[in-house]
Amino acid sequence: TWNRSSNAIRTDSSGLIETMGADVPRVDYEDGDAAILFEPEATNFFPYSEDVTQWSFQFSTSITLNDAIAPDGTMTATKLQNTFNTRSVGNPVIAASNAIVSFWMKWPIGDQLRLDTAQANYFYTGTGQWERVVVNENRNSCKYRLFPQGNTGHIWGCNFTTGADVTSTIQTNGTSITRTKDICENAGSTSLINSEEGVLYAEVAALTNTGNNRSISISDGTTDNAIKLILTSTGDIQGDCTTNSSGVQVSTTLTHTPAFNITEYTKIAFKYSLNDFALWVNGVKVDFDTTGNVPSASVLSELSFDRGDTFNSFEGKVKATAVFKEVLTDTELQNLTS
Repeated sequence: TWNRSSNAIRTDSSGLIETMGADVPRVDYEDGDAAILFEPEATNFFPYSEDVTQWSFQFSTSITLNDAIAPDGTMTATKLQNTFNTRSVGNPVIAASNAIVSFWMKWPIGDQLRLDTAQANYFYTGTGQWERVVVNENRNSCKYRLFPQGNTGHIWGCNFTTGADVTSTIQTNGTSITRTKDICENAGSTSLINSEEGVLYAEVAALTNTGNNRSISISDGTTDNAIKLILTSTGDIQGDCTTNSSGVQVSTTLTHTPAFNITEYTKIAFKYSLNDFALWVNGVKVDFDTTGNVPSASVLSELSFDRGDTFNSFEGKVKATAVFKEVLTDTELQNLTS
């Protein structure tokens, strides 16, 4: 079951930005390959993401709306042209925690666009192509002013969000807009899940290296009995088997601290069987345990992109997920995760 009560944006296979309806999964191609996109709830506090004529500051800058093709393929990009040495467009200071400023720009090759925020000034040199600028202010207030340096360029999709995650573009037109989180639960089929042995596999990338624990699980709909893959809040990778057959939870947890950032795509497999557990990451067995219990027969019933009880939802990109009903050999696990 997929749940997201609002529209949301993805990058399609042609590289264009596309709006997907509520409760529709987003197969995103931002990185070139298809991946299902899971994002947390986010709000664009900028009331006008495209209509720059509504911005508070407009000093000696010529503004032309709907002047060029935007990243979503529509004629909605705004042209900015300087008309004096001191020229800018922008909005006043907005109070918020951990502010993230982002926008799309298409500026002539070699010309610069300057972004002023409450924290610093940033200069971006045009490439002649659409590219997204993202700045994490990491402070409690933010302003947003753009200064065209040189000739004329175009902008689109201006966002001001908060939190640890860089979010996909949220379009606004007169008021702030909230995109709700992506939730996937009760996926898969009970007949394909073996509670007593198997392998849970995923090729995934987190949205950030910090934040909350992000989980993919096969469970009984609770955290009492669950097999989990976890990208932790500290950047670790874990495989976890939790059982509860006598009123007490018992867990076997394998942990790997990678040398790379978990925002990179990673192939992870967690093998579970009575007294036989192993965690594989990118073709390498990184941890194992030869003691531990597993859930009783037929207890596990669903695949969910959380820890089993809707908490610690997965936030990131998923290229593949698989559940194997039997344990795989080391050679098979190496090939699977390589």
